[in-house]
Amino acid sequence: MSRTTDVIVVGSGLAGLMAALGAARQGREVRVISEGMGCLAIGSGSVDLLGYAPDGACVDDPWAAMALLPATHPYSLLGSDKVRAALAALVETAARHGLGLRAAERDGTPRNTRVPTIMGTLKPTYLVPDSFDQEALAKARHVLVASVRGFRDCRPALVIDQLRRYPDWADKNF
Repeated sequence: MSRTTDVIVVGSGLAGLMAALGAARQGREVRVISEGMGCLAIGSGSVDLLGYAPDGACVDDPWAAMALLPATHPYSLLGSDKVRAALAALVETAARHGLGLRAAERDGTPRNTRVPTIMGTLKPTYLVPDSFDQEALAKARHVLVASVRGFRDCRPALVIDQLRRYPDWADKNF
């Protein structure tokens, strides 16, 4: 292995992987440096886009909320057209590798949807796997929370206790 490279990307989260992909598409030799499993190992396969406003409020329409961001915010600096192009590139790349991603929708309009996390919180997320059925999740009366033996970071009892704090989840049977 050569000790020289064109681009070194530190971190293998979504931003790092997309940076590495972009550089590789431009013909650059890329090395990714990462430590540990990172957040992708326990992620939902979803992609967040401006889930929270600067005041901490949960964002339903990230495109409209971008207009409220300070001029120094990365989305403001890039502009919504470049953010849309980056998401489109991600969706296209994922599709070429067999993973369908789509914007979550409500009434036919792309919106953030709230997805349960491994910690029992509901996080706003924008792109979800094609297999994600938000209506079925909302209508579910019975929910199974399971872990995998040896996977220290998932505690089903904690997840259940946390989810019960949300009004839409309080009456579900776990």
